[in-house]
Formats: sequence, structure tokens, C-alpha cells
Amino acid sequence: DFEQSIYLEFLKVFPDVHITGCQVHFKGIVRDNLSKRGLIDLYNERKGHLQGMVRNVWALATVPPNEVVSVWEKVIKRDLASKLRLEKFAGYEEKVQSFFNYFERDFIGRKLTPTSERSKPKYRIKFWNKRKEITEMLTTTTNSIEGYNGAIAKGCPDKATLWTLIQVVRKEEALAYKKVTEALKGQNKKTRPRDIRRRARQNCLRNVVLNYEATTQRRYIQEVSSYYNIAIR
Repeated sequence: DFEQSIYLEFLKVFPDVHITGCQVHFKGIVRDNLSKRGLIDLYNERKGHLQGMVRNVWALATVPPNEVVSVWEKVIKRDLASKLRLEKFAGYEEKVQSFFNYFERDFIGRKLTPTSERSKPKYRIKFWNKRKEITEMLTTTTNSIEGYNGAIAKGCPDKATLWTLIQVVRKEEALAYKKVTEALKGQNKKTRPRDIRRRARQNCLRNVVLNYEATTQRRYIQEVSSYYNIAIR
């Protein structure tokens, strides 16, 4: 999640633990900010320029962490300046600029003039970057965790005692252990069609992401953005 207070307090207790954000929540917080700035209608326009630029912002999460600032400056900001100059956001220029200022401040780090240094962003790049998870075919969301929490909540009656909660957790633990054991023995071979489709999409994105070094930064962002355009249809 992107609850900064929880995130910071957790780091105080476990400073050496790597905390990674959920990709769904990352996209959600971006959309929420668009809505707060009155840009959601512009974003939802079919073949709209803003929607394409927002997908480019999402694509930053797949760039090598040490390259994110470079891609932000050389691709995202240059594209924004070009579209503003060509009046692609007529009537919304200030709101669009304020959105990208917000993203830079909270996720990249605002450039400190006249030096080339940047302020510390609200969310560290390694927190919202998903390149490692994508290339290693790991989960990029908290869906499984939320599903587990939902099962726990469903199994607990209102005002449940601690002992009741422990019993529910033990039951879920036993079910999870059974599934893992069956999978290791090859007994659980049934795969749902939607799981096959999801795996195929993951492989497609992984192949694009692994091609980062073999193409230009601009072309790479375009390819990842195109993937998101297809995936969300």
C-alpha cells in the first residue's frame, strides 16, 4: 500500500527490510491525483494525449531504478513540454503541469536549483519500482495477501476472541499447506484459463522489460506503454 505513515514506522522497526509497493495501488494513487485535479475526464478521452502520458509514467516502474531519473528527464518531461507547446491540453495546461509536478516531487524527487541534486521523494524509487519482480516473474500486487486477509475476516465472527482468530489462522494455514503439498506432488494440475492468460501477459511484459538495454529509452517506454494499453482493454 502507499500509506506513508505505516511505511515510515515499519522502516523504523525493520530498517534493513526491503519494502515494495503494490502496482495496483501505485496506479490507483496516480488516478486519484488526476481526479483531485479535475483531470479525469481529460484522462478518459479516447485516444487522449494525457492517458498516453500517464501510461508512460506507469512504465517508469519497469525501468532499472538507477535509470528512472534519466528516463524521467529525457523522455517524460520532454514529451510533456512538447505537448504543452503544441497545445495538446488546451484549457488544462496548468492542471496537467501541476499533476506532473506532483509526481516528480513525490516519486522522483524535485530538482533543487541551481544544483543538479534532487530532494528526497515521498516514496523511494525502489519502493514503487517493479523491474525485479517482473523479470523474475514474481507478483507485483498485494492481491494474494488481501485475499488471505479476506478469508481470515470472513472466518471470524463479529467481536471474535483472540483464540477464535488463532483457530481461523490455523485453518487457513492448513489449507495453504495442503495446496502446496499437492502442487509439489503434481496432484494439483488444474489451471484456470484466466491464470493461463495472466501468465502469458506476464511473459509478454517480461520480454519487453528484458529488452531495455537493446533499445532507446524512448522506444522502451513506448513499448511498455503499448503493453499497458492492450492489457487494460
